[in-house]
Amino acid sequence: MTKLWLDDIRPCPDNWVHAKSVREAIRILETGTVTHASLDHDLGEFAYDGGDGTALVDYMAESGNFPTVAIRVHSANPVGRSNMLSTIDRYGPYTNSGIAHRSI
Repeated sequence: MTKLWLDDIRPCPDNWVHAKSVREAIRILETGTVTHASLDHDLGEFAYDGGDGTALVDYMAESGNFPTVAIRVHSANPVGRSNMLSTIDRYGPYTNSGIAHRSI
């Protein structure tokens, strides 16, 4: 059971696995053990390694490789957050349970 934290600046909570880039997050998702994810949109200097949070959500939508329990978008970027949540709502296996949080 893995909890994925995607963020280039904010510190990773205890018991979560920290990814600072999209490619790093994809490698973690591909282990098949991710139950929860909390995602940032803007990844600053790490955007060179796969793009921003939207790119990760697009990967999830294309591959069907979503966290098995819940996903949260904690980005302060309102447009990026909205775009990510729209993709999650359209392609993810979650119920719409709040503005920035989706869970089964």
